[in-house]
Amino acid sequence: MRKLFHVVLLLGLLLAVSPAAAENRHIMQRYSFNEQGLLSTHLTIDFGYDIKTPQVEKISMGGDRSLLLITFPLTGDRIFTLPLFNSLTYSIYKANLRDSSYEELVVFGLGKVEGTSVQVREVCIIGLNQAGEISAMPVKNFSQSKVRNVPMQLDGRRNIMLSADKSGRTYYIYWDPVAGEFAAGDRPLN
Repeated sequence: MRKLFHVVLLLGLLLAVSPAAAENRHIMQRYSFNEQGLLSTHLTIDFGYDIKTPQVEKISMGGDRSLLLITFPLTGDRIFTLPLFNSLTYSIYKANLRDSSYEELVVFGLGKVEGTSVQVREVCIIGLNQAGEISAMPVKNFSQSKVRNVPMQLDGRRNIMLSADKSGRTYYIYWDPVAGEFAAGDRPLN
C-alpha cells in the first residue's frame, strides 16, 4: 500500500509540473559514425524542393582535431562542400527548425567528453538561406559551451535546447526572423 502511495504521489507531482517545465521536448536522432568515419545510418535532408543525400566523412587528424567533410550535389554540375576541422568529433542531426516543410542539417563540433559533459566548440546549420539557396549558416552569438552530453533536444517552438552541465541553465539556438539568421542565447525570441 505504501509503495502504491509513492507511485501515485510521484505521478501527481509529474502532472503538476509547471507548463514551462512540461513544454514539449523532442529528442532528435543523432547520426553516428562507423569505424571508417562514414555515417552508420542513411541520411537524407528534405530542403523543401529537393531531397539531398549528403556524403559525410570524418577523418582523424590526430590530437584533438578531426576533419568533417560534408558534400552533396546541387543543380547542374554544382556541388555543396563544407569542411569543418576545429573539433575532436561531431554530432549530426536533422530537424525542422524554422518550418515543417523543409529540414536543416545541424552539426555540433565537440571536444572531449568529460564525465557527463562535453565542450561544444562549434555549431553549423545547413539549410535554405534568405535567397532560398542551400548554405551553411553560422549561429550568431554562439560561444564555446560545456553542456550535458545528451542527444539534441528541441522545445515545442523548434528551438534547440542545450543544458549546461553544472549551472542548470539552458542555452537556446533559435531562428531570428527579423535578422534572418540563427542565434544563440539564454532565451529564444519566440
